[in-house]
Amino acid sequence: MMHQAQPFSSALYDSALKDLARSPAAGEPTWVRALRSRASDYFRQHGLPHPKQEAWRFTKLRAVSEVPFTAAHPAAGSDLSWARSIGAVESAQISLLNGHPVGLDVAGPDTEACTISELLRRAPERLEPHLGRLAREKDGFSALNEAMFQDGVRLGIGPGEKSVPIQVLIASEAQSEALVSYPRLLVVAEPNSRCTLVEIHVSQGQSARLANAVTEIVIGQNASLEHIRVVYGAPRAHTIQLISVEQAADSRYTSRVITLGGALSRLDLEVMLAGPGAECALDGLYLAGAGEQVDHHTRIAHRAPHCQSNEKYKGIVYDDGSAVFDGLIHVERAALDTSAHQENRNLVLSDAAVVNTKPNLEIDADAVRCTHAATVGQLNPDDVFYLQTRAIDEPSARAILAYAFAREMLDRVSDESLRATLSQAVLARLGHRELFEELA
Repeated sequence: MMHQAQPFSSALYDSALKDLARSPAAGEPTWVRALRSRASDYFRQHGLPHPKQEAWRFTKLRAVSEVPFTAAHPAAGSDLSWARSIGAVESAQISLLNGHPVGLDVAGPDTEACTISELLRRAPERLEPHLGRLAREKDGFSALNEAMFQDGVRLGIGPGEKSVPIQVLIASEAQSEALVSYPRLLVVAEPNSRCTLVEIHVSQGQSARLANAVTEIVIGQNASLEHIRVVYGAPRAHTIQLISVEQAADSRYTSRVITLGGALSRLDLEVMLAGPGAECALDGLYLAGAGEQVDHHTRIAHRAPHCQSNEKYKGIVYDDGSAVFDGLIHVERAALDTSAHQENRNLVLSDAAVVNTKPNLEIDADAVRCTHAATVGQLNPDDVFYLQTRAIDEPSARAILAYAFAREMLDRVSDESLRATLSQAVLARLGHRELFEELA
């Protein structure tokens, strides 16, 4: 008889098992308890991911798995001014601190934000069709979120054009002990809606902190959602997030991912084109410097005919930073007349920097147009020399060329104020913030 291998023991696994015994299931609807029970069983059986699993082969998890994180609890009267200054989101309508909602102020017609805990008490039927449906147990981290999340936000976007972006601030704070939080976000874009959603992750504190986040996005027929996700990394901040998106017929999902370092910043982004005529565009820019690791794993599933997907990620890696891009486009048998394109470009600025890139296509249908490409390269010495002949010193020349490489992805961010802030942040990380006024 075959026996299930025992999960690897670690400080995080052991502390998570203790937290599971206190998971917030009391008084919740039967279907939520079933979700939590299934996720708990998965985690106990499989544990945390490990390098022997292909999807986690290049992710260095030791700095996370060997820390006995404690589950964070709500903090009364928390001041988020520090978070808003880091992320430049003074007008954030939705704020979460260590996974707990601390501010909901979504104004506008046909747009509503409610805490998940409140809806579970008074209207669980509004959550049941979607909560936990897309983001099933993909790995130990997503299972742990489903078993342990204490609260979250459901954002409903009604029909019509929303002229002002909806901003979500997800903040992590740990001062005296290592804390893990479980942010949970459910977005339901109704048919014929049009909206821009800005999701910004920030953190502060002297201790290690882990944000283990899950976001589920349901996009109705003929709806359009631009989703801008920004991570401002910090030396002891770890962000691991699963985003699962389902698109109905003739809908459009545009993802703009900007990852600015972090001890570990890993994103798993899944997009399911479930209805005919659906389109998605996945754009990404990531920077990784000294002691930082950024991982992006994307999965696009073409499940219906006449759908399109376009994906382009660009990375800048320097000092001893490391980056991973792992992208898969799967064209299922029923997805006739599919158009899918994937591209990953990386710029390496030092000998110690490491990039692992793995684009993939799986095609089970005929009459499709699919391409993919990946490159890893350095700055052209001739370009650097040309700028030096124009009285620009070598460090500034290299920063200008690196910024020019990144600018294509920054220009795709629709919000002008956020685009300017991100441009300045990129140049600051390259060590030349003073160039912003000349290059912006």
